Amino acid sequence: MKKHALLNTCALIICFVCLALFVSGCNDDAASTPKDDLAEGTQTPTDEPTVPSEKPTEEITEATQDPTDSPEDPTEEPKYEPNYPKWIHEEIPEIDASKYATDTSVIGKSTTVQSFEYKDNGNGTYSILPKGDFDAETLIIPSSYNGKPTVLDDYVVFSRNYKNVSKLIVSEGITHIGAQSFWSLKTLEHIILPTTLKSIGEGAFAYCDSIVRVKIPEGVEKIDSTAFYDCNSLKGVWLPSTLREIGSSAFYSCNLLTDIIIPDGVTIMGGSLFSFCENLKTIYLPPSITEKTGAWFGDCTVLTRVRIPNGTTTLHKSEFFNCQYLAEISIPTTVTTIEEECFAYCVGLKNIYFLGTVEQWNNIEKIDGWNEGTKSPITVTCSDGTVEY
Repeated sequence: MKKHALLNTCALIICFVCLALFVSGCNDDAASTPKDDLAEGTQTPTDEPTVPSEKPTEEITEATQDPTDSPEDPTEEPKYEPNYPKWIHEEIPEIDASKYATDTSVIGKSTTVQSFEYKDNGNGTYSILPKGDFDAETLIIPSSYNGKPTVLDDYVVFSRNYKNVSKLIVSEGITHIGAQSFWSLKTLEHIILPTTLKSIGEGAFAYCDSIVRVKIPEGVEKIDSTAFYDCNSLKGVWLPSTLREIGSSAFYSCNLLTDIIIPDGVTIMGGSLFSFCENLKTIYLPPSITEKTGAWFGDCTVLTRVRIPNGTTTLHKSEFFNCQYLAEISIPTTVTTIEEECFAYCVGLKNIYFLGTVEQWNNIEKIDGWNEGTKSPITVTCSDGTVEY
């Protein structure tokens, strides 16, 4: 019994000793921890949490910028925008044909079928020939004789026999007015043409000094060269949509003609067409023109602007010679040659609007003297820049 009690007492003492050693070791570890580590790595319950300061608005803006946005390159030049005027692209206006219509009533004494002679052509037609001298104010050209159609032959001149005529009525059924038919009929003021007419011959109304306005009817396809040459009282001409060809010098020296519209559909226009039309201010040219046989506007001294139609390849010699008031012109990229004296003495020319690039303009063949007598500066506006002369 005593032996067992002693063993229990020894075991208990050993347990207390071990516990005392364990507690002592823990206290030594706590004492060896650095105070700085405690300050940086731990917080006491009484410490206030640190609130981070707000970032400046500028920084937030930069941080949230859309990554797809790219900053402007300060070295990049702004895109060139050519300063083309609106009239370059405007539509060709329509003109009321009724303003050019002439009263069909007879003035004073008129001719009759018996006022002419007739030649049987053996082909079912009769040619109309003048007959002696006839004093009549109204000249009526019949469309039939003896039940057969009549024709006006080329170079049969009526003005030699009907000198006092002020009104001409060409009857329905006539298809062609012969060359020089009414050439130099000085007193002729009014012309009425039939809807059956297809062509007007060379010099048909040349030197008719008293004609004021003319309506060419629908159906006419060709106006031959010098048809209205030197009609120096002619102020207005209405041209039909059926017209396809206008011969050279057709309106040469029509001094009082102020404006004219060439209808879309015309493909051929001869040279010197409007030369010496000294009061011509405005003209509209269609893009349908495919054949141009010479200069059109020499000595049109008050012409102010022109739009050269697309498809034109050559601006001919003396094209705008002495067009003193020509201030601006548009030129298409189809032009490859500008001949000598094209703009000679166009002292008012300031702007050429070229519808292509500077390189294309520089590649156009310009014959020496193309701008002789003009006054600097002339600005050529291209689609990507300008050229100065």
